[in-house]
Amino acid sequence: MTHKRKLFLGVCFSALVSTAFSQFYTDLQQITFSGKRSGEGYFSGDDSKLVYQSENVAGNPFYQIYTLDLRTGQTRLVSNEIGKTTCAWFHPNNVDILYSSTHLDPLSRKKQEAELENRIQNTGKKYSWDYDKNYDLFLKNIETNNLRRLTYATGYDAEGSISSDRKKIVFTSNRNIYRKGMNLEREHSYYCDLFLLDLDKNETQQLTDTPGYDGGPFFNSDNTRICWRRFSENGHTAEIFTMDLNNKVENKITDLGVMSWAPYFHPSNDYIIFSNNLHGFNNFELYIVDRSGRGEPVRVTKREGFDGLPTFSNDGNTLSWTSNNTASGNSQIFTAVWNHDAAIDALKNTFSKSDHVSDYQSSSNISQFDLSYYTEILCSDLFEGRMTGTRGMEKANQFVAQELNSFGLRPWQSKSWVQKFSFLKKFAVDESSFLKIDAQENIACRLDSDWTPMNFSENGKLTFNEICFAGYGLRVKPNSNSEGYDSYTHLDVANKWVMVLDGLPPHITDTSVINYFSNPTQKASLARNLGAQGIIFVNSENNDTTKQIASNVDHSLTIKSFVLSRETASLLFNSNGRKLSTEIEKFNNSEPVLGFTLKNFRVNGDIKIKKERGECHNTLGWLRSGKKNNDILVIGAHLDHLGRSNAFSRRKSTDKRDFHPGADDNISGIAALLEIAHKLSLMSRNGSLDLKFDILFGFWSGEEIGLLGSSHFIKTWYQQEKAKNIIAYINMDMVGRYKDKLTIHGIGSANKWAAYIQQANIPIGLNLNLQRDSFIPTDTTSFITKKIPIISGFTGLHSDYHSPSDTPEKLNYSALNKCAQLFKNITLNINHDNNNLKYVAQVAPNKSRSRLKSYLGTIPDYGSSDVKGVAISGVTSGGPAEKAGLKSEDIVMQLGEEKVESIYDYTRAIGNTIPNKQTYIIIQRGNQRLELKITPTARK
Repeated sequence: MTHKRKLFLGVCFSALVSTAFSQFYTDLQQITFSGKRSGEGYFSGDDSKLVYQSENVAGNPFYQIYTLDLRTGQTRLVSNEIGKTTCAWFHPNNVDILYSSTHLDPLSRKKQEAELENRIQNTGKKYSWDYDKNYDLFLKNIETNNLRRLTYATGYDAEGSISSDRKKIVFTSNRNIYRKGMNLEREHSYYCDLFLLDLDKNETQQLTDTPGYDGGPFFNSDNTRICWRRFSENGHTAEIFTMDLNNKVENKITDLGVMSWAPYFHPSNDYIIFSNNLHGFNNFELYIVDRSGRGEPVRVTKREGFDGLPTFSNDGNTLSWTSNNTASGNSQIFTAVWNHDAAIDALKNTFSKSDHVSDYQSSSNISQFDLSYYTEILCSDLFEGRMTGTRGMEKANQFVAQELNSFGLRPWQSKSWVQKFSFLKKFAVDESSFLKIDAQENIACRLDSDWTPMNFSENGKLTFNEICFAGYGLRVKPNSNSEGYDSYTHLDVANKWVMVLDGLPPHITDTSVINYFSNPTQKASLARNLGAQGIIFVNSENNDTTKQIASNVDHSLTIKSFVLSRETASLLFNSNGRKLSTEIEKFNNSEPVLGFTLKNFRVNGDIKIKKERGECHNTLGWLRSGKKNNDILVIGAHLDHLGRSNAFSRRKSTDKRDFHPGADDNISGIAALLEIAHKLSLMSRNGSLDLKFDILFGFWSGEEIGLLGSSHFIKTWYQQEKAKNIIAYINMDMVGRYKDKLTIHGIGSANKWAAYIQQANIPIGLNLNLQRDSFIPTDTTSFITKKIPIISGFTGLHSDYHSPSDTPEKLNYSALNKCAQLFKNITLNINHDNNNLKYVAQVAPNKSRSRLKSYLGTIPDYGSSDVKGVAISGVTSGGPAEKAGLKSEDIVMQLGEEKVESIYDYTRAIGNTIPNKQTYIIIQRGNQRLELKITPTARK
């Protein structure tokens, strides 16, 4: 916490009044009117009633306790009309009411008479609170009228509140005056301290022992902390304090140098509302301040007179406070609808970068503040979009590790939070690559200008003097929606070089089919299958650059390939008496055009593609249970994003950022994961959570480029930790843009997911879309293929997906808070049910997501791009691949007559199979090359 807020009044006033006050509350209404004055309204546990104090009994000028039914407007007297009462509070059972009273004082009636006489005579005595030594705490049942005395010590015992778990009462008392026989040199209030009463043990513990008045204590919503007001020794100023009840450490929240008092936690525990007279001695206004004092307090009200004693309903949606801004000028109770999101935004704007999120660790509630902090930090330019293998990603891993360490988690291994893995970073062209063309003139082609090898090209020297020009280089079979297209009609390309145009013929509109076949890798694979030695790409548009066709594919094919600039390619056409632009126009027409052969030149060259590997990290942290079992729950989200790369980017011309922040994808999931780790760790340490198993929190790298991090983790796990059982994997991927539903995939993967989720959502109320499908393109794939139950949260795609415009301010933080709380609750349900979650084998959905008619039931391992062929991470239960004998980590080399070197090859090969007709599949399994029989089924 920072203490740099000793503000001059003028500066503070000018800085804080600029807030638009109406943004915090609406529908203001006065709800009490009777009595000389009324105030201090506190809500019942179900928010249906308010308990308050009012001077409204004939013959007794002092406060008595009442309830107000907020549904019917009916009031009811709770106290017995005798003596003084103050500071009432509803027990969580909604029928017992705590309050303080002097009714047992034998002089009560005489004191009432004396006070009435003083008021009639209007002696002009300045009003001050009476710290009567006869005040004691009582608990009254409003159904049976049974009254139970709780305190018996001589002294002022008052200002009490009950914890929501019904176990403790915190209150104010100056009992030490009488217990220790002090010689009073100051007012009785000076000696007031805070005490904690254990209702089960009937034991009282003193919490504070500081000169000056400590009073008005309240618990936060999960009973881990209290807030209160502390007066200076001279009683002229007061500040707001909190205390962590686990270690009794105090934290000073305000430092305004005025009278700040009557603090109260919002149920979210993100901030505290209080009152102060910063704007004039008698002008008290409501303010909110961050729960740990980060940033500056923010003004809430701007009204004449006194506005104080604020409280919130238990659902956090209603604000109540006491104000004398009434027609009569007497204090009464007001309520208004509270805007929690506006409060969060206003406070967040007062934070500086030095205000660290982990300053406050004693609330087990998910914090909307922390969620917004994490998203804004991790989406900043400091982390450069977190592309796998970059410095920005390394910084992101370091940041996460620091947070996990501050939460009290334990490192993944020994003292290391990271699990290192290498990955194929990119295919790069070696500068020694060269190309020479001898035609009508000799040309030494400039690399990256006149020509550029494709990154999937086969390495080696090349020499040829003939090229088959095949137009757009497509071969698509006709179907019900398309007449088909074949660039190789009457064109023999075996053992020859092929030249093709990039992209699609303009007249072809069936892009759902053609776009797939127009991919440069597909065109190269097709030429390879037709026996071509190599393939040359030329830009079909009038744009003389070789980089427009460059591919981001991360595998190589057994065919040499490069891009040739239009200017250079034109020389080859010129040597054959043809004009490139004219030939392109012919192929752009809808009429069929045959390819032809180009001669009268000689090409020599050498292509050298080098594989650059990078290193990246998963960040992993343990929450240990201390139990002697081998059960582990994994909860994860992917930390990586696109960085500054254009690969997979949907960048728009209007985007001004040079990196992709990835707020929803996937810092929303990371923020939720950090908060869940933080709060579960806190619960475990303070004894409110008895963990039955260890929890591993995984922050994955490489998801965007093929599930690399989670795939590496699970492979390593089964190599090194075979004795340990992963109960389930819970994943959060893009959970920040909630509009109308949260989709949870994978509930069909285990027997009790639906029950756990339903129970977890009851107190939260999200609209859930539960999907049984467990085979989804995210990190869950790495786990489900190992027969581990999974679920994954997702709030939907949007126009900012994979764009630099995916920024933090577009997230729905209040819903993100609920999503995080939901997954935290699901985790607790697994724990409370003694791990009765059992895996259920699923048949993968057989519905076509493409034009493929055949179904094999293999799950590609997207993390194994650096292999010839397609590695599979698993097979679906009961599918053709399982029946054929395929296993996890097999590498598909051929399917039927189709050679398989890439996922594109594999997809095309599946498309060429016939449902229910047996074929063969060649795989590499370790050092063995096997041929298996397989019968595809029809997609539904």
